[in-house]
Amino acid sequence: MTLGFVPLDHEDAAQEASRPLAELRADCAELASVRAVWRDHEEWTGSRYDKRWLELRRMRNEVAERIVCSTIAGRPHSGDRISESLALIDAPRPGSWFGDEGADGRMLDQQQADVLIRSQLWSHASGSAAGFVANHAELEGILGPLQQIELAMSQGNADRPRAHTFVARQQRGGISSDPLVRLLAFRAWGDRDQHWFEDRGVRKGEWVAIHREMVVLAWPGEAAMGKAATDARPGERVTVSWNGGRSTAGNIRVSDRLRTPPADYRPGHA
Repeated sequence: MTLGFVPLDHEDAAQEASRPLAELRADCAELASVRAVWRDHEEWTGSRYDKRWLELRRMRNEVAERIVCSTIAGRPHSGDRISESLALIDAPRPGSWFGDEGADGRMLDQQQADVLIRSQLWSHASGSAAGFVANHAELEGILGPLQQIELAMSQGNADRPRAHTFVARQQRGGISSDPLVRLLAFRAWGDRDQHWFEDRGVRKGEWVAIHREMVVLAWPGEAAMGKAATDARPGERVTVSWNGGRSTAGNIRVSDRLRTPPADYRPGHA
């Protein structure tokens, strides 16, 4: 689905010099305003593809193109401007704590996801020392100072639990609430987070198995422990029923394992 985005004809639209942050923020504000009017027009009139609707869509596309064709903090556009435009207008959502060693997959709130996405972008930017130094001020203007999140985790058995604090640095599946951060994230790791939840998790009624103490969709040849009672994304907890639904096991967290086995998958070697 492209939502009507059409690439511009001029292929040299990408700028070598980064656009000033003030201009980018002004364009983002204009884009949000045009989209709000466009949605209101459609809701109030119930009309699509009339003259006003098409004019508002054209305005939205032009503003979005100005943003995605810009070099931002030293990062030029990826060449896939339709996908970048869709990332720019994507809806924010929280993610799960995956990616760090020891991460337990818990669901995060939007503020936590925003901090960790920025943290990952700082880490990604520091991979190029020269570019990091040259664009540090611009990156800080978009990402803010580097922050960290400490998450508490209990370990040990139920009789003698031990509380530990982990520093979280990564997340998966979250979409930033800042449009410029969303765009930088797409330029850093593509659409990884846009499809992350959809490619994982379990659906109501599916046979599920236990993999590394978490629930996963049972791949062919795996021993299933029961059926999922509800839909659940990675990081969420799900109730599993077995024996015809007469017994249940609840509050088991869902893993981040892919729903589809890899090409070299062999039963018994997951």
